[in-house]
Amino acid sequence: MRDSTLTWFSWGLTLFLAFISLGSLFMSHIVIIGIFSWIIIFIVLIIIAGIIYLIHRNTQIRLAWLICGFLAFLTLYSVRSYHKVYSPWRFTFSNVPLSVELPDKLWQTKEKVAVRTGEENQFAVVGATALAQGIFDEMSYEEFITQVIEATSGSEIPPDFHLETCFNAEFECNYIKITDIKNSSGTGYFAFLNDDKNTYLFSVIAGPKFLTKNRDFPLQAISSVQRE
Repeated sequence: MRDSTLTWFSWGLTLFLAFISLGSLFMSHIVIIGIFSWIIIFIVLIIIAGIIYLIHRNTQIRLAWLICGFLAFLTLYSVRSYHKVYSPWRFTFSNVPLSVELPDKLWQTKEKVAVRTGEENQFAVVGATALAQGIFDEMSYEEFITQVIEATSGSEIPPDFHLETCFNAEFECNYIKITDIKNSSGTGYFAFLNDDKNTYLFSVIAGPKFLTKNRDFPLQAISSVQRE
């Protein structure tokens, strides 16, 4: 019986380590940390199973079944954790009555912006602000962004700087894309959202590595903006 139990234990431990190794390729560090926290419970289950087996050798309780049950529970828990972390959600800005859909819960939210951090050049920031009424009666979108960029960073506008249309179900939408923003090494998407009463400036600034993995995120974020 000891050899059989040891065999099942070895197989269970092997499957567990393989599961962790494979999961690390697809799950975030937060989920992996959560999984490893259950190792303590796993060890406790083994100790309890050993005590029960020593006291009641003739019962149907076996260490192998506890290992298999724990692996099944761990799998379900990991799927739930993955879905919880990587399911989209809406972030509502505190300074304007707007919300945006974010793809996962790895974003850090502040009063006026939401920030996604990571390794070098994997950052992303979304923000929104209300613009004064009639501001574009005297200047164009391009002139406005030019003044903002010059005032905040002093950088010059790239030659391919131009206005493009974008889709949003609730607003008339136009955006400007600026590459290599000074002091951020990121690409900026500045969307002008207009309705009958207000004009909002919605911005997405993302690093090159973030855009490589999430190429469609800026325009998807712009199209997901809603009134609140």
